[in-house]
Amino acid sequence: MAFYEDLAPCDYFGAEFAAGLRAVGWLEEGREYRRGRIEARLVHKLALLLSEPWEHERSVDPHACSLCPFSGGPAEFRFHRGAGMPPVPLGNRNLYVPGAGVLYVVPSFALHYIDAHEYAPPDAFTEAVWTCPPVRSREYTDAVRKLAPPGLLKA
Repeated sequence: MAFYEDLAPCDYFGAEFAAGLRAVGWLEEGREYRRGRIEARLVHKLALLLSEPWEHERSVDPHACSLCPFSGGPAEFRFHRGAGMPPVPLGNRNLYVPGAGVLYVVPSFALHYIDAHEYAPPDAFTEAVWTCPPVRSREYTDAVRKLAPPGLLKA
């Protein structure tokens, strides 16, 4: 996977889209990142959003966690004791989260980074997660279309 500092322009989907996307949770071994404890409700909401993310393209080859040098990290994220959530596949999904005048893009491995590596996403992003409508809703689609860089959404 690529490394991006939190809130940096994200050119993962092409340099032409970088100025309109802000990276969150693109971690790599050997790079510093913000650490802290995250509220369980926020992780639950992020997992709900990532369980069926809308994305304009999905990686065919799943990425691994470079912070887990021996296992590469899990293939899916599951809540302890179930929590009534289906597992979230990790490594080949990205989620767009509309924020205040910005579109964040976060890889599914962010759930693992929060859980296993004490990653703490930026406050502006966590606020956007709290207010993010359900991914399959019209409100979500409209918010993403409004903030997406021209040409990112071809459909």
